[in-house]
Amino acid sequence: METVGIPIGAFAELMSHQLKARLPGQEAQSLMAPRPQRLDPLSDRDALNARDVRRERDPPTEGKAPAKAAVLLLVYPHKQQLYTVLTQRAAHLASHSSQVSLPGGRIGKGESVEQAALREAEEELGVSREYVKILGRLTPLLVFSSNHLIHPVVGWTVNKPAFIPNPQEVEEILEIPVNSLLERKTVRRETWNQRGIKREVPIFLIQGYKVWGATAMVLSEFICVLRSLTQVTKSRKLPLVTRRNSAF
Repeated sequence: METVGIPIGAFAELMSHQLKARLPGQEAQSLMAPRPQRLDPLSDRDALNARDVRRERDPPTEGKAPAKAAVLLLVYPHKQQLYTVLTQRAAHLASHSSQVSLPGGRIGKGESVEQAALREAEEELGVSREYVKILGRLTPLLVFSSNHLIHPVVGWTVNKPAFIPNPQEVEEILEIPVNSLLERKTVRRETWNQRGIKREVPIFLIQGYKVWGATAMVLSEFICVLRSLTQVTKSRKLPLVTRRNSAF
């Protein structure tokens, strides 16, 4: 079984080694980062005024230590290819309600990044931590809007987990073929009006859901690491699966 040019049986070992190497980091994350549109001072006066109001209303986070959080990017074999899992957050949650995200949350006192990621995945998805092998970490991502520093952890299970979503936190589980993240049609760019400011927002359109922001940025770096693994596979002369219409 193979995917993205990587034999599934070798994925965990190859990914673990690759995550110890130099990561693509912010350069890869920024490919899916929302960006404010450039404004014309004459024609976009209302938007400029809204930006000024927002600066006065939202206190700056400079000088405040960001809260630390961890997310788990879980990879597993299913239907002869690699899959990962996202969640649609429950609608009643106070923050980021109904958004699609990786399982995760704040790091508790005395917890390591990996311990927090495993605990959150177990609480949200019912994935027992004892069956998850930690492969390594991606680059931490600072989310300015909430002043959180997110630490993405990549995990692996040898079989598809029996997911049991927690209805208090999860509205729906989305099982995503990793290959689909590489397809050009999956990546879109939209213009959103967020509190009076127009932004160009790159998204992954997955199973009818829009994946954007921090989650999309973490996935973007993961995809770039996969591309590096493809080169490793070539150098080891392992058989490859051709990738077509790559979005990156």
